[in-house]
Amino acid sequence: MPDYDPILAKVSINKASNSDIKKFGSSFSDNPFLEPKTLLRGKLYEFYILKLDFNLPDKTRVDIQANIMNANKTDIAKIYTQYSFIEFWENNSAIEPENDAVKMRKITTINRYCIPSLSYIENKGKTTLFVPFISKYPMFRPANIEFKISLGSGEEFIYTATLE
Repeated sequence: MPDYDPILAKVSINKASNSDIKKFGSSFSDNPFLEPKTLLRGKLYEFYILKLDFNLPDKTRVDIQANIMNANKTDIAKIYTQYSFIEFWENNSAIEPENDAVKMRKITTINRYCIPSLSYIENKGKTTLFVPFISKYPMFRPANIEFKISLGSGEEFIYTATLE
């Protein structure tokens, strides 16, 4: 775990790039951060992945509030944490049956890189985590993303974006 760097921001929130996501594998059978697809039905779900870079001087409480809403203020995507994301993939294993090694690799990736919960203690130093939002395909647009991290110190970090 790299050490805290006082020059960098404590929290950086960005949309995950293709290269960020592809480092976990090139197909959804290996990479839990890629949308599942079938030959007959194509994409069934649409993912929007945020990348969180933490740079913390001490263990710190992290609280997350997030949503993706349409113009009618209706949630159009669900935020997933480690447990719910593993459950998502277990429920969707019929898309492409997985052998035990692939399943364990996917679970290990989720446990290591997905946010553990919406309220948790983050370790000191630098950490990168991902936040998957998932909706049925296609995700209805236009939509607004509002994502806020509150640290135990009272500091807040906000990410907003519009999906067109």
